[in-house]
Amino acid sequence: MARIDTWKRNRDFIVEEYKKQNKFIPIINNYYNKLIPFAYYHDRFGIAGLIKRIVFVFINIVGYFKPVPRGPIYKHELFETVTKTTALACQNFMMSLVAEGFDSCPMEGFDEKRIKKILKLNWKCHVVMIFGIGKADIKGVYGERFRIDEDLVIKEV
Repeated sequence: MARIDTWKRNRDFIVEEYKKQNKFIPIINNYYNKLIPFAYYHDRFGIAGLIKRIVFVFINIVGYFKPVPRGPIYKHELFETVTKTTALACQNFMMSLVAEGFDSCPMEGFDEKRIKKILKLNWKCHVVMIFGIGKADIKGVYGERFRIDEDLVIKEV
């Protein structure tokens, strides 16, 4: 599940872990205590988004000369960011399953409201995907297994 309201808790945990390892260097401090709060903070009335839009003008000017993070600015962009992050965690989970001898099938198109009720998740949670986990049938479920051509979905730079 993805959430946009737990960033402070997660940031505090990560910062404490770096401090325990004596690895809390200035670049990490700037990232977690300046960039992350700026990017992830949002408010109910959209005032933070308005301020971010004003700052974004200056960030765009700097962006002409060097690479800079340019978002998320709006709440929907933040929602997209945490969904992508959760999808990456799901990929890591799926690779771990393969390492343990299991197969998985990530699925979209489910009844999110029912899933949230079963798992007792609140309205702030967004279910990104669900998994079927087990041993794959060599023959496939609906026929022979196949993959989309890589050239259609991967761009090499």
